[in-house]
Amino acid sequence: MKKSKVLFASVGFFVLTAGIPGSLFYYGEWRQVVSILILAICLGTMTAPQFEPKAFRNPGRYQVIAGAIGGASAAYVLSENLEVVALGFLVGVVLGFLAPYWVDRVTLP
Repeated sequence: MKKSKVLFASVGFFVLTAGIPGSLFYYGEWRQVVSILILAICLGTMTAPQFEPKAFRNPGRYQVIAGAIGGASAAYVLSENLEVVALGFLVGVVLGFLAPYWVDRVTLP
């Protein structure tokens, strides 16, 4: 499969199963809705290389970058404080770095 198809399927799965239902509970609180959708998109981009590893040239680097962007952007949406954004960035980097280990152990619905 091509990289774009794998990404679209993975991100679409996470947005449909986590992003949209999670957003229904926070209707009207747009910061919460945006942060849930950002996390769903970034989780989808982090897990895509695990589903089809041959489609990605450097899956580890891709997962770390997706985690860092997702963590920092979700932290910025929740709090514009620089320390919180830096902590979100670091948590995203760790999640992306450890993605090959935790993605295989997560049971998807």
